[in-house]
Amino acid sequence: MGKYAQIELMTMTRLNKKEKLYLLRRFYNLLIAIRDAASSSNPGQPEVQSAAEDIAALKISAEEIARLEEIIEILSEATQEGTGYAETPAMIAKDKERCRAVNYMVRKVMDGDLLPLATEREAAAQLRPVVKPYEQFYNESYKQKCSTITGFIRDMRKPELADYVTTMGFDPYVAEAEKLNNEYMAMDEERGKKRSLRTDVVTATDVADEAQDLLNDMCIEANASVVYQPSETVSDFVRDANSLFDEVREARNQRGNRPDDEQPDTETPDTEQPDTEEPDTPDTETPGTGTETPEEPDDRPVVQ
Repeated sequence: MGKYAQIELMTMTRLNKKEKLYLLRRFYNLLIAIRDAASSSNPGQPEVQSAAEDIAALKISAEEIARLEEIIEILSEATQEGTGYAETPAMIAKDKERCRAVNYMVRKVMDGDLLPLATEREAAAQLRPVVKPYEQFYNESYKQKCSTITGFIRDMRKPELADYVTTMGFDPYVAEAEKLNNEYMAMDEERGKKRSLRTDVVTATDVADEAQDLLNDMCIEANASVVYQPSETVSDFVRDANSLFDEVREARNQRGNRPDDEQPDTETPDTEQPDTEEPDTPDTETPGTGTETPEEPDDRPVVQ
């Protein structure tokens, strides 16, 4: 083995549409994980949004990330799973953020009897009839949650509830939920504008060559970082990218020469949920403590 472990370039020529989509989605997620980790290590930086900044550790530009996301969306629409009007990865991430903020408030109110402060227990009791209809909001479709969360924010800002909301410490969470919900709706609107500008149907074939070139460019840029800007982050990315490529090659070899429509679904697992399916339930902190391990909501959340 040589001195520098690098990414072995992946050729997508023999992959079918679903395999290409799976590969690009997973590669995109590897990139976003590194970008977001870098952002969290610099708390003074503004919140990272889709294609908002470069990935300096890998020498990959924001423009490349943005185009990769667009190609993923085009491929989603060109495959059968695209018929569900799938959300883009960035929108799925934004949805989880807004659900986390709202669900924290819902759970704290619904478990208010277990709160240590009498003033909070009383405030929760007053808010419970208003909050209860929102208990299962996260099971709604992505688009329906936009109006549901808007309604929740409007309820939390009713003058007659202001004292109770403040007592529960919800004021900053209400503001954050509104910001995240607005950002999600803005992303959805922008996506709609981009789609309306397409006068011709863009197929998977139309972007296949570009997708290959873009994937190669990003891998070469990451490989350059191995030599000129080595770090644990770069090494981990190289390892994970090679592992992903090996996985896809193995699945392709197992498929043999069967056409796309005969390919088992298990060879290209879905990593993104369409708008018509139930999204992931949000993870939130257990109200009242801030130290326990977050739990996902169920029919009757319990504070431990």
